[in-house]
Amino acid sequence: MYVNRQSVETKAALSTPGSVRVVIVLCCLMLSSWTVSAQSVTDQLAYLGNAHVKSVSDGDTMTLTDGTVVRLVGIMAPNLSFGREDVTEQPFAVEARDALDLMVGGKNVTLYAGGASTDRHGRVLAHVFAQDGTWVQGALLEQGLARTYTFADNRAVVDIMLEYEEDARAERRGLWSHPFFKVHDAEKPGLVPVDSFELIEGVVVDTAEFDRRIYLNFGQDWRQDTTVTISPYNRATFADADIDFAALEGKTIRVRGWTQWYMAP
Repeated sequence: MYVNRQSVETKAALSTPGSVRVVIVLCCLMLSSWTVSAQSVTDQLAYLGNAHVKSVSDGDTMTLTDGTVVRLVGIMAPNLSFGREDVTEQPFAVEARDALDLMVGGKNVTLYAGGASTDRHGRVLAHVFAQDGTWVQGALLEQGLARTYTFADNRAVVDIMLEYEEDARAERRGLWSHPFFKVHDAEKPGLVPVDSFELIEGVVVDTAEFDRRIYLNFGQDWRQDTTVTISPYNRATFADADIDFAALEGKTIRVRGWTQWYMAP
């Protein structure tokens, strides 16, 4: 995972014979040591306002008394099925929902933005602080009830969130104790679920660039092996982090993101 005490966080791509799974990638740095206070988090965010929580629907979504739906930005809690037969409920989904409800259900909260404050569904994207001052995202990550999940336009305090997640994973708390959420081996792409948000780790064999898109290959044949791509749109995020793609060759990195099929030429 670590490259010169830094970590590359991406959205992952996998391949199988005759095809390759690819999506966009993001990046971040992880600090080697950390101490977090509420103010150290809020200092990096923009105040949105105070509100009262009417209900909690899952581990990362709540509804305010005025009907506004708030998505806890920067994390992904395990999915509930909500009774749908076509949706598999993930381990620790109920625990995540209950933990969020315990912190904020029927209580006052304070909302902060870390980038874009709404999504295409009209939900408010916010970092949430409970009535007692608890940073809710940090608490869920610390308990192993969520994973870090960011976008290029909403990456404030991602380094802190990744540290919380890393600590929970090392201690095998919550979802990190279940094989469903294991970190996958890049050398075994056939064992990684498709169309799923996953963490994958491996050694970068080589890198390439085509039409301004960067490719990080975990095997000699990208048609057969795991590959990660960095789109032109997201290259600036890596540049801001001073990540040299060519220097990643031979290094072990950990990537995260949605796995998809992309047919090889």
